[in-house]
Amino acid sequence: MQSSSCLSLTKMYVVPRLVATCTALLAVYSAASPPPLPSSLLRIDVNNGTGSFNVSIKGSQWLCGMTPYARWPGAAPLVLVNHTKTPFRTHPALGSYSVDTFEWVAADQTRLQTSIAVFDDGETALFGQKFHDGVASSAAKDGPVLAFPAFTNASGADGLQTTKLGAISWVNAFSQDVLPQQGAQGTNAVQLDQLPQATIGRSSGGPVIVFDEDDHYTSLIVSPFQNFLASAQYTAKATKTNSGSSGKNGNSGAPAWWSLGISGSVTTVHPGFEHATILSAGVGITGGLQSWGGKMRATYNTSRTPDISLSHLSYWTDNGAYYYMHVFMHAFAVALCSRTLRSAGAAPTTTTAAMLFGSQR
Repeated sequence: MQSSSCLSLTKMYVVPRLVATCTALLAVYSAASPPPLPSSLLRIDVNNGTGSFNVSIKGSQWLCGMTPYARWPGAAPLVLVNHTKTPFRTHPALGSYSVDTFEWVAADQTRLQTSIAVFDDGETALFGQKFHDGVASSAAKDGPVLAFPAFTNASGADGLQTTKLGAISWVNAFSQDVLPQQGAQGTNAVQLDQLPQATIGRSSGGPVIVFDEDDHYTSLIVSPFQNFLASAQYTAKATKTNSGSSGKNGNSGAPAWWSLGISGSVTTVHPGFEHATILSAGVGITGGLQSWGGKMRATYNTSRTPDISLSHLSYWTDNGAYYYMHVFMHAFAVALCSRTLRSAGAAPTTTTAAMLFGSQR
């Protein structure tokens, strides 16, 4: 009698939920690919006289790039001594590009170089820095030794330059998102000083994904391109004058800014040392990340690491805890999922169903 009651309850409540779960997860696996990229999704406008730049996505300005800022003792200000533009260059993994190269001399006579390479794929840019003479004692506090690229606000807005713009980054074991907030002139933009800050090392930071809440969530991934464990990003709040106005559009005070580079905790930078930051645009947050990841793997000739949690249907509970269920339910789940996956042309395994519906005890 007890077995009959259990079977009735299973048919009434459990079976519909299991079918809905299998169907929903299967739909995720068979989802259509994102729409094709426009011919020129990412555009970088470079100021040859100052080394500053603007970053636009689909014709809309998202980021305003600052002149490079040297942050070790006695370095500021930098003086621009030469600019060259070189077309028709080729990167072995990323393809053809043109590059603007700037030569600088710091106040302590240290020579260094910055570069902005824009690729012909219309979605990739590399921001490079090279220390010709090195830095004997960098010891820059609160951020990178050389802040480049560095982004700030423009046109009177208090953050990134588009409406409905958000950002995601990884800090320690979790992702952190920054949702749009009301800004100046009615804009709904992320504040630069709200972006998650990473100091040094992979445990405290990762790529930052800036995204626009349009139909396809256009995204821009900003991350180190090399020297990953020595990279840093830093955000600073806007400062205000005594009259209370923040620094923008010629007003006194400093605007909020976000910078990337080699961590200030690196005490010595050797002569000839080079570093780069990649900007990679894409359609969709997931699609943008996959595109960025493909470029990084192609550059370093690596392949995706197999992960059973990504290759199989799975069920997760909070904080790594197990989900226990009756032996009968476990066997039923195996049979149901196997039939569902076979109908979709997939190859079911016992592990697949066990992961989806938990361990048995």
